[in-house]
Amino acid sequence: MLVNGKVWPYLEVKRGKYRFRMLNGSTSRTYALTLSNGAPFTQIGTDGGLLPAPVSVSTITIGPGERADVIVNFAAYAASTEIVMTNSAPAPFPGGDHPADIIPT
Repeated sequence: MLVNGKVWPYLEVKRGKYRFRMLNGSTSRTYALTLSNGAPFTQIGTDGGLLPAPVSVSTITIGPGERADVIVNFAAYAASTEIVMTNSAPAPFPGGDHPADIIPT
């Protein structure tokens, strides 16, 4: 997986909240993104713009060409803590990999 043109990117963060603007640039792959420590994402936006209110979610499912705006709060973690964003979506994705084929759960 590439992030900003880098394979297996790594970002050192300070304690606090970080905003991530995610775009699935894949042509046919759906991703189900989670954090390795089980921490939630606070989703604040989608393709349609900002949400009416922030939503706490444990997984971000994002189809080809879709976007998600999320906040991750790193305030509670010690300096040496490593958190990995992982993808658990099977390939091919159940129901197809086209966003219109995805049925929300």
